[in-house]
Amino acid sequence: MQNNLSFLTDAQLVDRLSSLVAAEHVGIREVVFHLAEMERRRLYAVLGFSSLYDYSIRELGYSKSAAMRRIRAARCIERFPHAAEKWERGELSLNVIEVLSGVMDERATEDDVADLLEAVSGKSASEAEAIVACRFPAREVALRDRVRPVGVRRASIETCPDGAPLLGLPTESPDQESRLFRGGTTVEPTEGSVVEVQHRVSFTACERVMRKLQRAQTLKRRPGGKKLALAEVLEEALDAYLSKYCPEERLKRRRHRAQLKAKRSDQHERTLSAAPKSVQTNEAVATKQEIQRGEEGRRYVPEEVRDRVLERDGYQCTYVACGGRRCDERQLLEIDHILPVARGGTSEINNLRTLCRTHNVMMAELEFGRAWMQSFRRERLMCAGRARQANLVFGR
Repeated sequence: MQNNLSFLTDAQLVDRLSSLVAAEHVGIREVVFHLAEMERRRLYAVLGFSSLYDYSIRELGYSKSAAMRRIRAARCIERFPHAAEKWERGELSLNVIEVLSGVMDERATEDDVADLLEAVSGKSASEAEAIVACRFPAREVALRDRVRPVGVRRASIETCPDGAPLLGLPTESPDQESRLFRGGTTVEPTEGSVVEVQHRVSFTACERVMRKLQRAQTLKRRPGGKKLALAEVLEEALDAYLSKYCPEERLKRRRHRAQLKAKRSDQHERTLSAAPKSVQTNEAVATKQEIQRGEEGRRYVPEEVRDRVLERDGYQCTYVACGGRRCDERQLLEIDHILPVARGGTSEINNLRTLCRTHNVMMAELEFGRAWMQSFRRERLMCAGRARQANLVFGR
């Protein structure tokens, strides 16, 4: 131990520890207040981070759970200043505020919040949970998906007696994990085979999804008539999903089609050159009409162009902060017009860039102003609400 505290008396040790804990509580509270202000200013976006959560983990070094706990508390005190006042007076703790953040949402009124804060003042986190559970009806618990690597030395596939892996059902004991495969025999890998790292994946699915999984498992069999394992069914489903939605896969298909189209075009030109002149004129008119239709709509970004922009930008947000840090976000990316369409910009590839949602909004606010963009978003939400209401009224 670097700091040798053996010279302290018992009384001194107790006093110093109490002082340090009190200072720690003050420090955590100040951190949360600063996080709330950081989110209000969206300063994390300027620094090259896609969210306050991302900034807290990558820059501040918090664990995922510690970052989320502080961010929830920051949002809670930002929306309900009375909670911040009670926290400063020592009537609430960080853990209690986290408990409250789960129920003090946009539906909570000021009276509800004041009443709840009064009830949990001076209580521990477990006592606050009991109070919240009594005041609010039980909500459906959203179980998180879990994926963790499983160290294995050799691969094996468990099968049922007839050789077909079966979907598992929940076990009687809630402490036991439901097994995806049940069976008796084990298939051992051959000597010299490559063993990959395997992963145990668990998620919660409704009855509708389970029926689809069970149905999919019966549609295709291995050579010899054996059913596919659930992992094999999911892999084929994921292949189909990625083939439709993955930009890289779409680019591969598109380039393959372009090669086939080029071959057919050469054959068509050779055939057309030998055709009468009237047929050639009709073909030229049709081509001109297609070009005119393609020039309509400067705002629309064709899927092909979108995929090329994503590939060019490395499937990552291209925002770079003043310090040279590029945003790490690779999910839910959006295509942004460098020169906005409202300013005369087009959807040509050299006027497009890849941004995450946070930096797309930030760049729009820098261009048009935050007040105008907030008004624009409210108007769009109102239009969407009216459209949904009309669909309900007319049964569409």
